[in-house]
Amino acid sequence: MNILVVDDDALIRDMLCRVVGIMGHTAIGACNGKDALDVISGSIDLVISDCDMPVMSGPEMLAALKSDPRVAHVPVIMMSGDFDNCKATESAFAFVSKPFSTDTLIKEINRALAQGSK
Repeated sequence: MNILVVDDDALIRDMLCRVVGIMGHTAIGACNGKDALDVISGSIDLVISDCDMPVMSGPEMLAALKSDPRVAHVPVIMMSGDFDNCKATESAFAFVSKPFSTDTLIKEINRALAQGSK
């Protein structure tokens, strides 16, 4: 499976990409919502995104994805240290609070991929 990891913090993005790789999936990294939209295609099976990013936030990216019929079906896991400020995320598949445990993240990834394959 191909998983798009979107976070402006390079350390978090790299760690998430490593976890995705260890799980046996292919990780594609992007540093903000605009970069994510530039690389997303029909071959992406899941998006994991931070909420608070420069250029284009996670909620803005999520709204753009859900309005594009080519990729609207792709589940999105949103991450944030402050979900009170993470607006317009109702259409996200799941929410993961930062800091998060690897086990929680793996559980949500597996749940999202299982749902997407139905």
